[in-house]
This record gives sequence, structure tokens and C-alpha cells, in this order.
Amino acid sequence: MSLWAPYAPIPENPEYKKKFLTSPKASITLIALIWIMLATYVIPRAYDYWALFTIELLFLAAWVNGFLFAFASGFRADGGCEYIYNHTTGVEERHCKAGFNQAAFGAAANSSQAVIGLAGALMVLWLVSLIVVSVFITRHRRAGGRHKPEREAPDMIEVSP
Repeated sequence: MSLWAPYAPIPENPEYKKKFLTSPKASITLIALIWIMLATYVIPRAYDYWALFTIELLFLAAWVNGFLFAFASGFRADGGCEYIYNHTTGVEERHCKAGFNQAAFGAAANSSQAVIGLAGALMVLWLVSLIVVSVFITRHRRAGGRHKPEREAPDMIEVSP
């Protein structure tokens, strides 16, 4: 007998899976971060700041999308119970669906909240990274630098904003 046998099955929603896609986004994000680090520090010939800026914009949009669709989860923090206002009596009534107050559903609800937090944190980090890259590109172009790092600006330290 499995450990999960006494618990109610967690309902599946295929539309939620299509919209959310956190695992593929996380994998592609990891590949993009590896390229950014390699191009910046190991293989400078592969570095192109317009490509970096494009990747930053793309992943900021992807993680904003992931953060927003993380709220589409059907899992609730209160164990699946909902409060419905009864117009005839004027009282809010608590309705719990069968099996939703069990431990498996609580774990799924907590995992859903963790995914929301992770997606939100990644969205904020990509926004900060986009701002840093934008400031770098602006200062580099203002100082006379061009497309590739081999053609560096004369002196970027003395550039005033």
C-alpha cells in the first residue's frame, strides 16, 4: 500500500499546466544564465550586449507571465474551503469539498504558494538585472563604445550621468 493511498487525489487541470509551464521556463532560464556568464567572463567574443538586452526582456516577460499564472492555481491556503454569502440568511457559510481538508491537499496548497513566491522573486531579479544591463548599455554608448566589447570605450569610469 502506498503512503499516498489514504489521501484524496488532487484534481488535475490541463489548462493550468499549459499556461503555467514553470519547469520549462526555469530550464531555459538556467541555460540563458549560463550563456550570460560564459559570454561575459569566459568567452568575450560571444558577448553581444544587444543579445543580452533581448534575453533580459524576454525572460522578464516570461517570469511576469509565470508569476501572474501562478495565481491561477486551484489550491487555497485554507484547505479548499470557500465562504459563500447566503442572501436569504445574510450569513457567510463555509463549504468544504470532500477530501480537501486532508494533508495531501494542504501540501499541494503550500507548494503552490512556494511557486508563487519563487516566480515573484525571479520576476523581481530579472527586473533588477534588466535595469543594470540598461544602465551599462547607456553608459557604454554614451562613452563612445560600440557593439562588441573588443571595441571598448576610451574610459568609462570618468563618464558622468
